[in-house]
Amino acid sequence: MPLQSIEPRRLYRQIAEQLRGLIRAGEYPVGARLPPERDLAAQLKVSRPSVREALIALEVEGNTKVHVRGIDKELVGQVAANIRKVRPPEPYKGKGIRYLDERVRRKAGKAGKAK
Repeated sequence: MPLQSIEPRRLYRQIAEQLRGLIRAGEYPVGARLPPERDLAAQLKVSRPSVREALIALEVEGNTKVHVRGIDKELVGQVAANIRKVRPPEPYKGKGIRYLDERVRRKAGKAGKAK
């Protein structure tokens, strides 16, 4: 029997899979808040940036929405822009983080050469 290669996965992907499984199992119902990053990091015994990356990955997949609220409008806008800067929406595949009411105009990809 030949050996199979082991695919190393990034930690944030493993965390995102666990959270996705909990959401699908109904542990966190639709519309409910997830625990704070600090609590998730303590439960999983990982760093907060790893948890943050996992949450961003879940959002990019469309499973979650992030609501940025606060008393200081300027700071709220800056935080939202920083989150969006992680993965801005791109016009070819439609992936990326976008604002709630933002529409991204899709572009046609490269057309194959006619033979």
